[in-house]
Amino acid sequence: MSLIFLGNLSIQILAVFALQKVKLLKRNTLPLVLLIPLNIYFFYYTLGSITKYQVLAIALTAVIFFYILVISGRLRVVLLFSTFFLLCSLAPIVADNLKIGNSQQQGALKSGLKAKRNVYTICIDAMVSSEAFKKLYFGKSVATQKLESLGFATYDIQAPNKSTLFTYASLLEYDKDVTPNNFRRLFNGLSSSRLYTDLKKLNFKRQFFSKSNYFGTDQGKIDKFYPLESNFCNFCSYVNDQWGWYFCRIFKNFNASKDNELQIEDRFELFKKNTQSNFSDSNKWFSIHHIPFPAHTSSNSYDPNIELDRKNWRKYYIDAQIPLSKLFSDITGYILSSDPNAVIVFFGDHGSYQLRGLKDGDVTKEFGVIRTSDLLMDSNSSLLAVYPSSFCKKEIMSLGNNTEYLFYTLMIGASR
Repeated sequence: MSLIFLGNLSIQILAVFALQKVKLLKRNTLPLVLLIPLNIYFFYYTLGSITKYQVLAIALTAVIFFYILVISGRLRVVLLFSTFFLLCSLAPIVADNLKIGNSQQQGALKSGLKAKRNVYTICIDAMVSSEAFKKLYFGKSVATQKLESLGFATYDIQAPNKSTLFTYASLLEYDKDVTPNNFRRLFNGLSSSRLYTDLKKLNFKRQFFSKSNYFGTDQGKIDKFYPLESNFCNFCSYVNDQWGWYFCRIFKNFNASKDNELQIEDRFELFKKNTQSNFSDSNKWFSIHHIPFPAHTSSNSYDPNIELDRKNWRKYYIDAQIPLSKLFSDITGYILSSDPNAVIVFFGDHGSYQLRGLKDGDVTKEFGVIRTSDLLMDSNSSLLAVYPSSFCKKEIMSLGNNTEYLFYTLMIGASR
């Protein structure tokens, strides 16, 4: 990121001097207009932790101010102005490298612990808690019953956030209020996270994989990342890890030699493909896998104010518990047949959003008056299932609503 800003600063200063040299600066401002997109890109990157509308407003204001200074010939002020934003861009990098956990966490890591068991964490998108299933779907999930019959301990938890990206970022940073400039830098290893750093200290190998490139485009510092992309995608990710992701998706649509492995529909086969080499490895692995099923309601095709939409959604979600039960059984059996000492964890990243769009005080036929507590349950209440059932039971129960420490707790437990 700092290289981008240095390049931006150098290009603009050279451009200003070149324009003055050929005496275009006072006659024609078109060359300056052509540089405006570069400035917007520059300020957007520097101020990436706020909303895109705020970024655009500040960027446009900054660009106007910048070129007023240029046209007036105050190049010394221009240099100071650009240097200030360069330093702003370097600050997050310095902070990232100076991160330390709280004293309790650091103490645990310094106590001579070392990875002793493989940990497989599998996120089931929008897997709601038992309490939420009972309230929103009028019964008990057969998938939850399957997990309990397989020897899992199940817990009703509040996901760190209602968004998949925020939930994962919270788990990787042990911080429910995390607001990184770009989540994908954490997922694909382009930026260090507390979890990745601590896993390395404990001699864990790190793995992150999903069906699609939703989380990132390059394995970076992570030992195994799937799906790997083309060199073009990797380049885009390094140049700009947010926009680069979109550029990569566009590139894939036009690229005739698409990675056929990305088209895998069988969720179990994809899991096997990415974990089979772990069993024969003498190293211990901490594996993170995201399965986008059964997923949540869509804001484009679902209207919570229509009773039929709610009814159809409930039927879909209840029916989805059957293939989900089979998936739990297949994955658990597959892991334990080769790695009987493994820790297996299924968890939901957020709720199913059946009440999406409704607000406190709205009335529905099935649920009566909607309350804030109902909306919170619908968006955040999730299921956590841990095998073996006794694993870190006391520690997990003590987490309460601080579920951003889930991965940390599993890591420490598997190192004792």
